[in-house]
Amino acid sequence: MHKIVSKYLLPLVLTALPISDEPGTASAQSHASREATAASYVHRGNSWFVKGEVERAMADFNLALEFNPHYAGAFSNRAVAWLKKGDWDAALVDFDRAIQLNPSLVQCYLGRSEVRYRKGDLEGSIDDSTRAIELDPGLAVAWNNRGIFRQEKGDLDGALADYDRSLQLNPKVASIWNNRGSARHLKRNFNGAIADQTRALKLDPASRKPTATGG
Repeated sequence: MHKIVSKYLLPLVLTALPISDEPGTASAQSHASREATAASYVHRGNSWFVKGEVERAMADFNLALEFNPHYAGAFSNRAVAWLKKGDWDAALVDFDRAIQLNPSLVQCYLGRSEVRYRKGDLEGSIDDSTRAIELDPGLAVAWNNRGIFRQEKGDLDGALADYDRSLQLNPKVASIWNNRGSARHLKRNFNGAIADQTRALKLDPASRKPTATGG
């Protein structure tokens, strides 16, 4: 029998998050200037990151936090950069700090759920995905990623329900069809799995890499 082993987390996206409203102790004019400078560094860091210049992006996020240590968006985006570098512990610290500063940032819960998944904390990753869904029920990535975490935990029915909802919200992403196909395969719904993988191939022929190993 073959076991499907690959599932696809949808990628995190950097965000230009609002600057913290905490005024600190500086004068209002000086504080506004420092916030504007911090925002400029975050925007430039985002551009570096998209270009693949992770170290330069990290440097700009660090500078943003020097100018505004209460900037949740800078912590969040630096956490995504840590994720890209594979430093789960540093990413977790920054996501935690961003959430402390602004508990309503959906992106932070999505990011922290991935960190916890990478660190083997499935319960934590499910909890964070659930919180992201509570904050934004229309976010397909959150449903997809929670489906992955539930599937890893062995809750195939829960995973399928999440993949179904993710596909209702965004049926044009091949990786979600692949994920549901994986769960359907494990449920021995082979016709359904074939249909999902075929749909994925139509959407993105390059997306279907070998995912089965003997077992």
